[in-house]
Amino acid sequence: MDAAWGDDSLDRVVLHLDLDAFYAQVERRRLGLPPETPIAVQQWGMLLAVSYTARPAGIKRGMSRAEAIRLCPELVVAEVELITSAAHADDTADTADRVATREANASTSDTRREMAHAIAVSGVQRKETGRDSSPITRLNKKVSLRRYRRASVEVMRVLQRFVPEEKLERASVDEAYADLTDQCRALLKTRDARDLAREVQQFTGHNQQQSLTDDPDSDPALLAGAIICNRIREAVFKETAFTISGGISCNKVLSKIASARNKPNQQTVICREFGSELIKSLPVRKVPGLGGKLGTRLSHFVRQHLPPELTPKEDEDVLMSQAYVAIELFDKAQNHETIGAAGTDTPRIKLRTTSHLPMDTDSTVAAPSPETLNWIRGLMAGQDHSAVVPKMRPRSLLASKS
Repeated sequence: MDAAWGDDSLDRVVLHLDLDAFYAQVERRRLGLPPETPIAVQQWGMLLAVSYTARPAGIKRGMSRAEAIRLCPELVVAEVELITSAAHADDTADTADRVATREANASTSDTRREMAHAIAVSGVQRKETGRDSSPITRLNKKVSLRRYRRASVEVMRVLQRFVPEEKLERASVDEAYADLTDQCRALLKTRDARDLAREVQQFTGHNQQQSLTDDPDSDPALLAGAIICNRIREAVFKETAFTISGGISCNKVLSKIASARNKPNQQTVICREFGSELIKSLPVRKVPGLGGKLGTRLSHFVRQHLPPELTPKEDEDVLMSQAYVAIELFDKAQNHETIGAAGTDTPRIKLRTTSHLPMDTDSTVAAPSPETLNWIRGLMAGQDHSAVVPKMRPRSLLASKS
């Protein structure tokens, strides 16, 4: 067996691809705007997506259109497509397109400000159509995602030319995983690691804490993965005009972290030996799989089990390194400080009082299950054994949502 490959499941090459501000890119291409144009996408009066060219002005998702225009008068705001009654459907899209195009072509900030009112926050007004003068609201319209889903299909078709479908996992409309292990293995049989390093140097973006090109023999499999990733990204841009960021590592969690490290339009390699150090440095909410309820529960668990001098302040993020300490303390205390949960096998831990917890928080909380704790321990070691699951079909066949 090649020296780059072992028997452990960590000896994989997993790629995560994430389109940069995808909805904004779709609208920019649809309106024919130059790449440097600041653009945002609006839904129900709030910004749903913001291009990277607009972010330096302080514009963020969730802002109102008016607030964003104040921060950046040159901002082009495109409407998410709306589906209404048959009488209004075409008119809705046409009017929104006309306003967005006029904004894009406006030559002065004053003109842009004036046209910012052409589409009301509550919806496109229909006074000029003669068919219905009432504004369209959530009661009589739905949001259509077909523009973005169709664009996503374009990108996925490009990926399928580089990666077999059984090695591709479409994670969402704008991201996908690919298991490149077999392809990297084949590439290493035909090319020397130092030869691969020279090619990587031509397009290198960022490597996490170690330069693979300086020491190519340290992880030649990831060098091969970086080359394949770059080829995919170039093809996506050439055929769709969309930029895409990539992350290459030995598992899904690390590759997803990597793809977000140096956006937009770059790729990042995280070497397996630095995975544990990197994950422990991250806030809990930044770790894939811990951004929702489980992450919130883990953060409360950490705050309630760390000594006061180690507990983060109320306005500070809980770090994975702090979670590591809290779980170790929990393991040590479990045998003599637990109270059996009535009717369950899940222990309940007596907690110290903390002033920064919500007033209605119970004085005891269910400890994470042994399986969950083992999974979190694995993450802290930089390990993730989850497979890339073949899946290229969207989760829903609907093209709209309420």
